[in-house]
Amino acid sequence: MKRLYLVLIAMVSLFVIAPNAYALPNYVADENVTTEARYDDNTFIAGNIVNVNSYINGISFVAGNTIKLAGEADYSFIAGNTLDINGYVAKDLFAAGQNIHIKDVNLRSIYAAAKVIDIDADLENLYLSGDTITLKGNYSNVSIAADKLIIDGEISGTLKINSSCEIEATDDTFVFNKEEYNDKVDVEPAALILGVTIAYIVAKLIAFVNALIIGVIIITLFKNGVKNLNEVNGNASNTVIKALIGFGLLVGVPVASLMLLLTGFASVLGIIMCVLYAIALYVSTIITSIFIGSKLFKNMNVYLSYIIVLIMVTLISFIPVIGGFIKFIMLIIGLGLMLDFFKSRVEIKEVPVEVKEKPKKVSTKKKEK
Repeated sequence: MKRLYLVLIAMVSLFVIAPNAYALPNYVADENVTTEARYDDNTFIAGNIVNVNSYINGISFVAGNTIKLAGEADYSFIAGNTLDINGYVAKDLFAAGQNIHIKDVNLRSIYAAAKVIDIDADLENLYLSGDTITLKGNYSNVSIAADKLIIDGEISGTLKINSSCEIEATDDTFVFNKEEYNDKVDVEPAALILGVTIAYIVAKLIAFVNALIIGVIIITLFKNGVKNLNEVNGNASNTVIKALIGFGLLVGVPVASLMLLLTGFASVLGIIMCVLYAIALYVSTIITSIFIGSKLFKNMNVYLSYIIVLIMVTLISFIPVIGGFIKFIMLIIGLGLMLDFFKSRVEIKEVPVEVKEKPKKVSTKKKEK
């Protein structure tokens, strides 16, 4: 499974970075790959066992189980289980694997992540992450996140390392400057609770402002629809019916959208339904708030009544369980109200036609006496 993740990382790099730089890259793939050829463009090499000793005038991407890499390239992206990099020349090397062994390379920087990393070379910059890292040679600047560092060499610049890392250094090791960073931050429970509470309140306030703005927009743009809400029968039985209809929409629309998506020819319609469904879910509680405001405060301005109900709903939402339950009920009622609204917009009302009777002809003949 880890091998699969590494191959996926290499493939993402392969398709994202390379096409922007060169037009016609080279592809080499087989169960076992051995190549010493010269490549003048970006080159992608993949296989189970990969042995590369090539000159690549571009970026090299190599993915495999066991990789042996030598030769030269501009930049290299390597991913595999076991990486053995010896005598390689490039500007920067990016590597990911289980075990990485690097020796006698001519590189500017190495960016590597693995369980075990072993490097024996003279380099400028190292950026490494792993369980156990072993360094031999001379380096300018080194940044490490590891459980254990074994070092036998010289760092003429700065060693940045996590404070929890165990360091084993020989007597000949020299580090000009060492900086530790805390990778395990201890947070006081009271501070954590306070931070979570503040974040929760801020999130609620942002949701309140968003709902306020959208509600005002809905009231302004759909004045007739809001007026129709005042005419909706708000008794218990009718509200329950609206809630049941809304629950049916809540469950049925995703199923219908999925079926349309699976048919293929109607997938566009399915996508449109999904988008409309998401919008309806967000707006439904706002519609219900407008509805409740029109019923509780019949003689009040509709904007003001909506704001009052919205404040009440926001305060209730802070109550665990109960707040979530009430929001759910408002959601399904709102879906039912929206369905009624759209039905009323498309219904064709029958207009009574007045049929006029034809006038009776009056006979002009005189009655015979």
